[in-house]
Amino acid sequence: MFFARSALGLLALACAGSAFAQGTITDGAAMFARTATPFDNTPTGNFTGVSATTTQDHLFETGWFFRVAGDTREFPIGAPSTQNYAAATSTLNWTDVAARGLFSAQEVSTVTNFSGPSGRIEMTLTITNLSASTPLVIDIFHMLDFDLQPTAGNDSATQIGTTRMGLTDPGGATAEYVGINATAYMVRPFGGTDLGAVLDDTAVTNLDNSGLPFGPADFTSAMQWANRTIAPSGSASFVAQFSVNTGTVPVALQSFSID
Repeated sequence: MFFARSALGLLALACAGSAFAQGTITDGAAMFARTATPFDNTPTGNFTGVSATTTQDHLFETGWFFRVAGDTREFPIGAPSTQNYAAATSTLNWTDVAARGLFSAQEVSTVTNFSGPSGRIEMTLTITNLSASTPLVIDIFHMLDFDLQPTAGNDSATQIGTTRMGLTDPGGATAEYVGINATAYMVRPFGGTDLGAVLDDTAVTNLDNSGLPFGPADFTSAMQWANRTIAPSGSASFVAQFSVNTGTVPVALQSFSID
């Protein structure tokens, strides 16, 4: 599986800039790239420049899923309407997610380089209710598949906060993942029942704070913000962070808002 993932990463870099909204942001040595299929049920990406061997890629997949009240399953957010990758920040806009006339979205992602080397990515997804008269009830999911190097598939994870987890690799790399003010998390090994798979099957999935402690094995995880009500023409923001060889920002320094 490691060799297959490496080949996929090379293919993704070769395809960067195509219609699938691939792109790269950088801060110093730290680089986050959205690669071959960044907005479907296998939302591929790379996170490099954050360990002593700067070419090591510690990320396999990361992306957003949603479920509107009344839906019988979750859906990946799909490709954005517009995109801008500039220096350390990307801004992606969806004018009408899934063409359902329900909500628009904007994601702002920032990569931050630290010494060590190390780095952190913060993703803020803002959902805006397109209806001027009807509240929108929605569940938002952020999915993450770390492959800490130097060897993929042998990571361990423990809970270090309500929806915050820490990871280690036998080779010495560490990582953190958090959903700011998320309702629940889930951790599963890569395979037929990993988080990408369960968020793309035909059933409703609610995360249940299970799967920790984890490993050593091939890590996948997700965060859920459940049953959020967004007022007519209002907006709500959802924040996920993940980092390698440094920590994520404490919840006390973060904010969550519904307008």
